[in-house]
Amino acid sequence: MLKLYNLRSGSILIDGQNLAKLDAASVREQIGIVSADGAIFRGTLADNIRYKAPNATDAEVQKAAAGAGLETTLARLTDGLQTVVGESGVGLSVGERQRIQIARVLVSQPRILVLDEATANLDFATEAEIKRTIDIIRKENTVIIVAHRYSMVKDADHVIVLDHGQIKEEGSVEELIEKGGWFSEFAKSADQS
Repeated sequence: MLKLYNLRSGSILIDGQNLAKLDAASVREQIGIVSADGAIFRGTLADNIRYKAPNATDAEVQKAAAGAGLETTLARLTDGLQTVVGESGVGLSVGERQRIQIARVLVSQPRILVLDEATANLDFATEAEIKRTIDIIRKENTVIIVAHRYSMVKDADHVIVLDHGQIKEEGSVEELIEKGGWFSEFAKSADQS
């Protein structure tokens, strides 16, 4: 999707346009990615959040930080958003680094948001905060979630279950639960925990 590799078969369409015919830079501007272990750069927290949107206002950065569940972290740090962090986020927990990545994506307002295990290192309360923000984003944007937590996919419009690179199941949450296959068991085990 980021045009790092050429497709060998099939096609990916974005707003009806074939990805293969689109300029890589313009495609990448429209996509925000949050991974389980993404980059944090030396500089202030505000600089890290502004990375993809250097002209973002202080208010926009603050709003993105709140949407990413960083308020407790900012309250703990004497300099708040002006706190300087080291390369790779030295001095921050894994969960705090993930929240900074989420804030970075939120402030850049991508049309397509890809969350690749983006809440894997967060507690359930913080995940719930972020999920509320994602629910707002998905009203106007495409959100692709790669997750091993049922809580992150239970409200999805469409689910694709992959097994060794092959589609094992596909459909709405309700359809997959009704089928009684792998996803149904996944949902049941999450409800019991």
